[in-house]
Amino acid sequence: MEPRAAGTWIAAARGVGATPVVHYLDVPVDVAVSRALGRRGSDPFSHELDEPLDEAGVRHLAAILEAPTAAEGAEVVLHHCTPGRSTQLAG
Repeated sequence: MEPRAAGTWIAAARGVGATPVVHYLDVPVDVAVSRALGRRGSDPFSHELDEPLDEAGVRHLAAILEAPTAAEGAEVVLHHCTPGRSTQLAG
């Protein structure tokens, strides 16, 4: 998401009294592909797009997305590849 668009969503959340929180998964792209493919159709509440995300789609998103920073104005929860390890950055 463009920083300008992210700022719009962050401001809208704050405008209604919500605390914006961004969860970022810091995993190797092969792990992201494996997880995305493993979720397909298995969980009706999974964050799945209208069209299931395939390997090419995951790799494309990994190439264009940047890790969020607290400077963008939201709390950032950085989830690492190691299970049970996460870092919170105040926004």
